[in-house]
Amino acid sequence: MMLARLVPHDTLFLPDGASFNKDDFGRSIAASAFPPLPHQVFSAIRLAIAHALGATIPPGGRWNPEDPMKLLWVGAKLGDIVGDGMSDLGCLRLDRLGVTTGDGKVWLPCPNIVPSATNGSRLRQFSGEAAGTVQWEGVRSDLNHLSQESRFIGNAESAHESISMGLFIRDSALARLCEDPTAVLSGIEFRNESELFATENYVGLELDSAKANIPGQLYNIAHRRGTTSLVGRESSVSCRLRLDLPQENSEALMSSLIGRVIGGQLGGRGRSVSVQFAYEGKSVGLVEPEGFPNSAFRVRIYATAPSILGPNVVRELRSGEAYLGVAGARLISAVHSRPRRYSAWNSDAGSRTDWIWILPTGAVFDVQITNDSALEEMKERLHSQGLNLLRDVDQNKRSRQMGFGDFEIGAAVSHTARNGATE
Repeated sequence: MMLARLVPHDTLFLPDGASFNKDDFGRSIAASAFPPLPHQVFSAIRLAIAHALGATIPPGGRWNPEDPMKLLWVGAKLGDIVGDGMSDLGCLRLDRLGVTTGDGKVWLPCPNIVPSATNGSRLRQFSGEAAGTVQWEGVRSDLNHLSQESRFIGNAESAHESISMGLFIRDSALARLCEDPTAVLSGIEFRNESELFATENYVGLELDSAKANIPGQLYNIAHRRGTTSLVGRESSVSCRLRLDLPQENSEALMSSLIGRVIGGQLGGRGRSVSVQFAYEGKSVGLVEPEGFPNSAFRVRIYATAPSILGPNVVRELRSGEAYLGVAGARLISAVHSRPRRYSAWNSDAGSRTDWIWILPTGAVFDVQITNDSALEEMKERLHSQGLNLLRDVDQNKRSRQMGFGDFEIGAAVSHTARNGATE
């Protein structure tokens, strides 16, 4: 596995699919989404790898998947690595999308149930006493026939501050939550997204063919700029890149990319980045706790990336029985933000792509596992399709390969409860 960092040369503009008009009568303000959607990062990395391997890409076209890659392994072709179009994504698989600050710390989107408390623009850490003793019942399940409440550790000031939109936590903190969700949250660092990538406004005037401004067509676009750390380096978008190749071929590909700095583009309006690859090294392992879980136990699934949903959004997302289509897996509670529609511009067709529903990152699902076979089936389903809920299984798998539906799975009850206490 490799780590990929996308270091902006200037600012970034990451379209979110919202309508935008360059006039005073429509919506003349556009804000960059953050963090970037997985397919935006995947496309940038995919193109950078194709360039690094010497692919010739004509203007307005794409690489030839039949181009031989003589320096990798016998018979290797470009299509084996980067695929061909949207139906074939090659051997690349993206996960753990987040931000790496200039000091090398990795920050991941914060789950919606982790408490937050603001003090001005900065986020203060929780003391062990406050985090260990305060609980509230403000987060309730509304899964139709399911009436069971979920009770989470929270901030006494306001239950509404439990929804941690726009917050990031360290990868090590998420590992702690996976191990024990009721652990004292002392010392956990939070960062607002603006502390990692600040907003920078660009004001523009629409021009006619003679380069004269058009009256009434003033607009504002809010870009994002990586903040600078104490060591003088800016924040970058980062992710982990898996290679679905035989080990020998995987090592050959990694050795050809490690240490390279490749020019690329991320998001819209031609914003350029440097794509850098490195060995993963010793990463924080978000692994299953020892002895977890036993049959008839609850697991907690953290959505660490946006998920793509099908047309019956609410019904599919909150299906209590046979959750994700797995018999023996029962959804107990869900905490998530409102799904939103997304569409992009297809330059080849000169029109929008079809609208899809996206569930924002940070959602948390508690699932009751009734038997060992259900647990194994759930793991397989999550590994291959993630939390994506489209009707087309192959489309779920492609979405998961790009990084949509990424997750971490952990315990829904404390270590003490797993070893004898009953719920």
